[in-house]
Amino acid sequence: MRAAIYARYSSENQRPESIEDQIAACRGLAAQREFTVLEDHIYRDQAQSGARRDRHGLASLLAGAQGRQFDLVLVDDLSRLARDNYLMLSVLAELHFEGVRVVSVADGLDSNDEEATLAIQIRGIFNELQLRDLKKKTLRGQLGQKRRGFSVGERTYGYKSIPVGTIQMDKKGRPRPEGYKMEVEPREAAQVLRIFKVYADGYSLTRIVRMLNEESIPGRIRTSKGWSPATVSRLLDNEKYIGKWVWNKSESRRDPRTGRRRRFEKPESEWIIHEDESLRIVPKDLWDRVRTRRQSVRRSFPGGKGRKGFSKEQGSRQTQFPTHLLSGTMTCGECGAAIAQVSGKSGGYYGCLGAAKGACENKMLVRRTLVEKVILSSTRTSRRRSA
Repeated sequence: MRAAIYARYSSENQRPESIEDQIAACRGLAAQREFTVLEDHIYRDQAQSGARRDRHGLASLLAGAQGRQFDLVLVDDLSRLARDNYLMLSVLAELHFEGVRVVSVADGLDSNDEEATLAIQIRGIFNELQLRDLKKKTLRGQLGQKRRGFSVGERTYGYKSIPVGTIQMDKKGRPRPEGYKMEVEPREAAQVLRIFKVYADGYSLTRIVRMLNEESIPGRIRTSKGWSPATVSRLLDNEKYIGKWVWNKSESRRDPRTGRRRRFEKPESEWIIHEDESLRIVPKDLWDRVRTRRQSVRRSFPGGKGRKGFSKEQGSRQTQFPTHLLSGTMTCGECGAAIAQVSGKSGGYYGCLGAAKGACENKMLVRRTLVEKVILSSTRTSRRRSA
């Protein structure tokens, strides 16, 4: 039988050589069972989480299965295919549909064996529980470090982490300090302060980006693309620059449909807030000036990525960006929604936007040109009288 091999490792705790170890184990089983390993169908994913579906090696494996380019897939163990039970079963189902069996070396499981069905389910659940347990232990360790006053993965432009405490050897013989603490990095801090000052003085984000890139100011992540408006925007909103460090503010969850992680905010009761004036880079008066300008700018533009329409603080779209002469200047007497053109081309009709969305009973429509004529005429008459 023609055999493909799939191998994967996920984190820095595993050696890149483990890929070759997995492949060697699969070759050994293939020799025992007289499978023919196809050298063009040895698939690898390096430093890729087993909970993600969008892995290049896995995608290539599934594409090869759809083309019936091999009869079976050898893996060192089923967790190499996926750590997430739902994802593992989905992959197995796709391969089964294409007539491709999966044989696991360490688990001793064969997807073509009906008696192995329950064992595969149990193995998948076990692998998923291991992943969840690792996440809990990691968070517990980080919480412990925060309670001891150390930083955990919070490096930010303008700061650097320094090792503190007793140096000890880890399991791999590498020196590890008791913990890390943050301190201000003078050169980067000077750029942070400069960015805040020029923004408060009226510079736009794009102008600041142009200034930084023209002067070849290095960012925290050195890329050929340099600074971007999004990077500067996040910098201007970062409370760490006033000495307020908030940790455990959000968590990531993996989307079961894609395997990608999305970030969700945690309840404020779970936040760990540490305020340290020695880490302040931006003075309070400058921070307040920037906050005022940021709020003013946000009220002038639509919501960003992922937002629909305008936020409450920005007000109605019709008010901020009227499409016609009187758009946004009138409100519905029934529900208070804006009156704007809701139907018809060219002239069209003014009506309640709430009613147009089914949220109001006021279905009255008035020709736009008539409304504008009456209101403009009334305005001229009022002006003559006041004159």
